[in-house]
Amino acid sequence: MRPPPVFTVIVPTHNRPLQLARCIEALAKLEYPVDRVEVIVVDDGGTASLAEIENAFRDKLSLKVLRQEQAGPAATRNNGARHAQGRFLAMTDDDCAPATDWLTRLQERFERDPERLYGGKTLNGLPDNRCAAASQIVIDVVYARQAELVNFPQFFATNNFALSTAAFHEVGGFRESFTTSEDREFCDRWVHQGRAMAHVPEAAVYHYHDLDFPGLMRQHFNYGRGAFRFHRLRSQRGWGKFHFYGQFYVALLQHCRTWRFPDNLLLAALLVCTQLAATAGFVRESMAGTRA
Repeated sequence: MRPPPVFTVIVPTHNRPLQLARCIEALAKLEYPVDRVEVIVVDDGGTASLAEIENAFRDKLSLKVLRQEQAGPAATRNNGARHAQGRFLAMTDDDCAPATDWLTRLQERFERDPERLYGGKTLNGLPDNRCAAASQIVIDVVYARQAELVNFPQFFATNNFALSTAAFHEVGGFRESFTTSEDREFCDRWVHQGRAMAHVPEAAVYHYHDLDFPGLMRQHFNYGRGAFRFHRLRSQRGWGKFHFYGQFYVALLQHCRTWRFPDNLLLAALLVCTQLAATAGFVRESMAGTRA
């Protein structure tokens, strides 16, 4: 009998077959032994056919496609995890392409400590798209600064996220009422159970998020809504209240110094807009009074 895989890679998707094909192509090119990894794609209520992708990669890697009624990213990843056979879960998104050594680098960390949650590095795959660049800068600055900020709940984004399958289920999976910030909420529970996390910058995925300005604003407005729900739930649990971190916003603008004129001014303006959109989303959710 074939031994179970070491890794299960979970890829949620919704009506993005072209992006998904690029992601699966990258997974098929991993240097990691093909018989030690399975890929589970979870189609979250999409209407686009994935049959061509299934047929194209059937002989290149162990690929399983699950279909469900649209339920959001948290429920989608939980569904994939329920079907996982691997000892470890590695999560990415359908618009991402992992580097060829992605799982190799993650396994090196798991060999040292299999009980940690690991977050890899995400690189902007569309450097000429300034909206995509601005969105990535926000995450880069969060990762760079969160360890320095007192009482700042640390997290890793689920487009490059790995942990023990058993530990994922022990912690309880993602909170399915969260449509954004589910990664922040999960990581907060993880830490409050006394579990450790570590950044793995050598484990990289490339993010091909083709954003325009309205899309960037929607993204960060929704981030703001999720942030309110997250901080309200933390307060209800007695784990801490929301804090305003002015250093974070200063660090965002300082990051623009690494870009040349006039791109530095454009990125600074976009970053200001992302934070205004996130603030608007935060306020909107606080006024809605919905339950987490």
